[in-house]
Amino acid sequence: MAEKIRINIRKDYKEQLKLYLNLSKSLNAKLKKLFNKTARQAEKEYIEFGDMYYYFLEDFGNSFYKILANHYRAVITASGERLLKQREKKQESAIDIAVAKYIQEVTATKVTEVSETTKKSIRKSIKRGIAEGESIPTIAKDIRQNNAFKPYRATMIARTETHSAMNYGNHEISKSLDFDKPVKSWGSALDARTRSWHRAMNGTTVARDEMFKVLTPVAGGGFTKRRMNFTGDYQNGGALNVINCRCFTLYYDSADDVIGASPEPDNPVVSVDDMPPVPEPKIPVGFVGFGNTTKLEQKYHEDSWNDSPEKYKAMVAKFAPITIRQRNNQGAFYQGGIAEPYINIPNKTYKGYDKQACFVHEYAHYMDNEIGSIIGAGFSKKINKRAKDLEDSYVIRRERMASLYYAKEMVKDAKKVNENIKNKYYISALDKDDLKKFEKDIEIKYPDIYNQSREKQKEFVEAMLSDGKFFSKDDLKQMFFFDTNKRKLLPQEIDGLIAFRHANIRGIVDNYQNYGEGVIARLKYLTEYRSVGTEYTINLRSNLGELADYIGAISTNTFGYGHRTSYYKNQRLETVRIDDIYISDHNSTEAFAEYMALSASPQSELFRKKMTDFAPNTKEGFDELVDEILTLKDASPL
Repeated sequence: MAEKIRINIRKDYKEQLKLYLNLSKSLNAKLKKLFNKTARQAEKEYIEFGDMYYYFLEDFGNSFYKILANHYRAVITASGERLLKQREKKQESAIDIAVAKYIQEVTATKVTEVSETTKKSIRKSIKRGIAEGESIPTIAKDIRQNNAFKPYRATMIARTETHSAMNYGNHEISKSLDFDKPVKSWGSALDARTRSWHRAMNGTTVARDEMFKVLTPVAGGGFTKRRMNFTGDYQNGGALNVINCRCFTLYYDSADDVIGASPEPDNPVVSVDDMPPVPEPKIPVGFVGFGNTTKLEQKYHEDSWNDSPEKYKAMVAKFAPITIRQRNNQGAFYQGGIAEPYINIPNKTYKGYDKQACFVHEYAHYMDNEIGSIIGAGFSKKINKRAKDLEDSYVIRRERMASLYYAKEMVKDAKKVNENIKNKYYISALDKDDLKKFEKDIEIKYPDIYNQSREKQKEFVEAMLSDGKFFSKDDLKQMFFFDTNKRKLLPQEIDGLIAFRHANIRGIVDNYQNYGEGVIARLKYLTEYRSVGTEYTINLRSNLGELADYIGAISTNTFGYGHRTSYYKNQRLETVRIDDIYISDHNSTEAFAEYMALSASPQSELFRKKMTDFAPNTKEGFDELVDEILTLKDASPL
């Protein structure tokens, strides 16, 4: 029977955390050195043979196995000795058994996983380089600079493997201690970086041989039950509960004197089946943080997705870090198709919400490109089926953007746009005589409105912002208003309201032929007249442009605007033809980028409704793509 001891829970947690940080730092340094060496070997192999046979992975596998085995031995020994010292016991044999068991069960599998992920990442670089017509030396350099060999990956592996080995060692060695009634308690970091559902687990105590019941968020909302033997239990908890986790398990006898618990209510020992439901995380379901990012990228994400629905910003954690540039002599764009893709957002050109919306747009291009590059990996049965369904429709094949797999939906919507143009909307140049007649009718109804009282002007505003062919009264109330209680209308505001009302009731569409005279552009200009004091009008300018570009990308600017027609009809693009309508990957990726920007906007509900009004099939298809992306594991798997 174990002697009763006094245990300070938070002190024990801090000791384990300190040991974990020191041990992972040691492995991190070794892995960075190995990755750097392997990257050079891979580059040399491609230059020598003009192809990749992955001979270098044999040396990598052997070295990686040796490093991991030695590290597991050091980690389990150190954590085991700490646990035994706490009980004043000496049972080296228990440590040796745990070390041998873990090395045998985990090391070879882990080496295979990392090697396969490395191979897939290099294949992507080679495939992309060949498609772009790059030379062998250039492709070889891209291989050396591949994300598989980046320092952040070494760091993530070092942290995860150290954490899992430590917690496994503690779990196994605790079995050798002669506890009367052994229990285990979950200890969390309790800081801003802690997963919300792990914070809720803090202090949860169960019998040692039972499993923790961890209610883990799942794609699309809600929770799933994950039963974990211990913190860091990768086999049962999965990446979402383990990667970069800093929780530890405390093992003790129920008779021990336990102090230093968190200020939350006491957690008695309970059967796992009797455990109360874990409180819903404070962070809404679906969002668990932005994952592995660079410092600058993290700042952009925090600024840009702040007011977005959780479903859309939760996607960020599914992707590896991307470089952010801020070059003011260049425009905003995503540069893919290279070893190290990046996003450029000029600091001086874009400010406030314009900058946020622009970043989400460009980041969506990155998402689109990354998912497109792994379609062949079979991550989604739905997406792979779509790929097969398009086989006979390809005119030019480059295999790049995932959004192009929704070309059939875009064609349906392009047809709908054309039908609406014939039967509902006004596409030709503005009829100035008709506008003048409309202005006269308004002047008769609201004589001398420029000089009328605020009350009369308020009535005028409500009439101008009433139902039309494009925007309903309810739409306009949600996204735009004039506060005439503060000041009377300016002449340009009155003229702008009349022009907008004319475009809205006539159904005058925007495109390059009559850009500036259509309903979306008219409303966009209105937001410039009175933007002080309301975020709606500040944000609306970008969102209206995105809505026009969404429709423009689908219809190749028959309706809407954005990139010029030549951008969509470039002969080198990946293109499909369906019912004599051509859809390129430029059409699809611009539509997807604007879909994301609108779905992530503070007025998401409104603009998702407008996307449904104008292009429902495409919107529904992209909803499916988002749901499939959310089923992916984190973007930086081991």
